[in-house]
Amino acid sequence: TIALDGEFESPPTYARDALRMIDLDADGYADLLIGKFWGATGNTYYAIWMFEPASRRFVVDTSLHEDAPFKYVIPRRPCIWTDSNTSAWDNSGAMLCRRGGRWIVDSTEESSYNRETQQITETFKARRHDSLVVVNRRISRDTT
Repeated sequence: TIALDGEFESPPTYARDALRMIDLDADGYADLLIGKFWGATGNTYYAIWMFEPASRRFVVDTSLHEDAPFKYVIPRRPCIWTDSNTSAWDNSGAMLCRRGGRWIVDSTEESSYNRETQQITETFKARRHDSLVVVNRRISRDTT
């Protein structure tokens, strides 16, 4: 039995992804994702239960950040991609990998638009030991 608290919204009628079973950590067992919130800009947030083979049970995963909505699994790796947009101009994504029972941010991509200067800034970060460091930053003029 899985208990859902009051933070869960009823899924919108178009939500085909309210309940998903996907092997998130590449251990050969499907994990359980239940839609928790559907944002106005298209973000879907999930509560996640990881399957524990030793106990043959689903265990709630509290280590995945709620501000990082699941997008897709990285093939053949214990990693997922998250993606969030806060507007038509601002977007951020991150690859999180499961290590030692926790999700660790491995790399990030952020894109933001400055309306005053009409410039788009893209920032790419990657994990180097215990820190995320900027590995590339591009600033370009919006030509649309």
